[in-house]
Amino acid sequence: MRATLLSLLLLLLMGCEPQTIGFTDDDDATGDDDDTGDDDDDDVDGDGFPADVDCNDMNADVYPGATETCDGVDEDCDGTIDEETDCYDDDGDGETEDDGDCDDGNPTVYPGADEVCDGQDNDCNGQVDEGDVCEGSEDNDGDGYLPTVDCDDNDPAINPGATEHCDGVDEDCDDLIDEGTQCFDDDGDGVDEVGGDCDDANPDTYPGADEVCDGQDNDCDTEIDDGVDCSGDGDGDGFTTAEGDCNDSEATVYPGATETCDGLDNNCSGDIDEGTNCYDDDGDGQSEDDGDCDDSNADTFAGAVEICDGLDNDCDTVADEDIDCSGDGDGDGATVNDGDCDDTDATVFPGATEICNGIDEDCDGTTDEETECYDDDGDGVTEADGDCDDGDAAINPSATEVTDSVDNDCDGQIDENIATCDFTEIEPNGTTVLADDIDLNSLNCGEIGQGGDEDWYELTLNAWTELTIDIDTPVGPLDSTLTLYESDGTTQIDFNDDTDGTDPYLNNLLPDAGTYYVKVEAFSISAGGSDHDYELWIFGYETCDDPEVEPNGTTGLADSLTAGDTACGYVDGWLDSDYFVFTVFSGEFVTFDIDANAISGLEAQLTLWDSSGDEVYKDEPPGAADPYFTWFFATSGTYYIEVESDNIASNTSGNYLLYTTVF
Repeated sequence: MRATLLSLLLLLLMGCEPQTIGFTDDDDATGDDDDTGDDDDDDVDGDGFPADVDCNDMNADVYPGATETCDGVDEDCDGTIDEETDCYDDDGDGETEDDGDCDDGNPTVYPGADEVCDGQDNDCNGQVDEGDVCEGSEDNDGDGYLPTVDCDDNDPAINPGATEHCDGVDEDCDDLIDEGTQCFDDDGDGVDEVGGDCDDANPDTYPGADEVCDGQDNDCDTEIDDGVDCSGDGDGDGFTTAEGDCNDSEATVYPGATETCDGLDNNCSGDIDEGTNCYDDDGDGQSEDDGDCDDSNADTFAGAVEICDGLDNDCDTVADEDIDCSGDGDGDGATVNDGDCDDTDATVFPGATEICNGIDEDCDGTTDEETECYDDDGDGVTEADGDCDDGDAAINPSATEVTDSVDNDCDGQIDENIATCDFTEIEPNGTTVLADDIDLNSLNCGEIGQGGDEDWYELTLNAWTELTIDIDTPVGPLDSTLTLYESDGTTQIDFNDDTDGTDPYLNNLLPDAGTYYVKVEAFSISAGGSDHDYELWIFGYETCDDPEVEPNGTTGLADSLTAGDTACGYVDGWLDSDYFVFTVFSGEFVTFDIDANAISGLEAQLTLWDSSGDEVYKDEPPGAADPYFTWFFATSGTYYIEVESDNIASNTSGNYLLYTTVF
């Protein structure tokens, strides 16, 4: 069995590593979720297959060659789910065995199919040919098949179950004659085995075919490569056919030759004349020799329609001739003279907000900057690809984890497997009174026993601290829970028991300074039969430069915000609004990015107002997405940014962080 499985490794070239963005639940089902290092041969789940071929190396039941079960998972890593099980539709008729398909190898048989007179239970109701489908039919030749399926019911040797013979008759009623016999032309070259075809699976092999230098008897005369010189270089260019010369009668054709404009594949690459002036590089139907003055742009060629873009579209040596480029072609408020780099698209103009679509919306010469699909730090990985800090090139999913209190490899864990404990629990610590004091940004180690053991920890935080609590169980089957309490030790702030079997993880924005308590305990159903160790990571940092001060529900009561700082506050229901006032200079871009839904569930919207109280822009994204936009300020002055709930969601209250960036 193992030898068979190992042989499958040679066929597999991809893995199935999940990616995460931002704060997500720690998915380390085995305790550490370690995807670090450069060794692709690590077998994390211990199933005998390393991660470079195991499409889920966190699940020991998933590996190449595993048996598929009916669970919606690709256990054998072949790209198909649940094949060879009763919940897979083998014949593609829309029904599986679990759905009642009584013959999942026949697409005409399934529950609800029309019953026909063919000796089969077509509709899978347990009856064959029920009703009157066979009325008026009888088996004339006594071969067991009715005329509805028997293509000659007067000859008992002809029926759907008969064997074909080399006689020019369709014995098995499949509309093919003599298939599977030596007088059937399997490869369609006009000659069958009876006619002397010595390889009826190869249409290039038959009596009279041209013999070529390929190690086969092409003309079926029992001689291989007879009359063909396979040992030499036919055209004297230094390459033989065996060495890849695709035309050994032409000395200008051989692997690596320089491509020239001659209609030949000189370099044997499969393309003709590529890299020359007679090759149409951009696929617009014209090459440089045909008059294409920019063969890298499919919109530019001789005879193209001239548009207002500063280019010579029709290749007449004049750009934008006979076109009025002074107006606003797309109605976005900016003309070509104003810097609109695409005056046919109203979403493209100087100062527009970039979105992740491969288009330079703001006409600054850079595409998709300030979006999740732009690689800000140049490490080759974007936020959309899983880079959890796209401002630091040393942090990405392929980075090596080091001891620096940072999640270098973006797996949701910090300094995993390399850090040492900053504090080890001191028993007894089963109440708030006996709780162990711990610090922010520390690794704390403990042990949970049976019989209702609880470990309590106490920590002191400053106002507006973003607190992350992550527990890992390096060994053993401990299924733990985490609870965060306010200073009274009874009011619960957050709880996580990770019902999916992975380790708990909490992330909260805490606006009030003071004492907080963390409780670790075992989930009794699956705690196991002995004590189990755990690692408790506590991370936190003060996030807010400019906290709100109520009341601030109008522009006249707005709190001060320095552009480039982070503001924070609490929206208390759909009637509450928080205003912040700031100043900018002409020509500045400012990005407004609010973090609300992930940390408190608040579904927020942002509105930008000018000093006169006129609305400039509103960002109200659909669903649970947080607002995010960049605005170009053409005029210096005072502006206001308003934070409120979107008034259509069920969750209209919660904490938020408002990040601003000036550039």
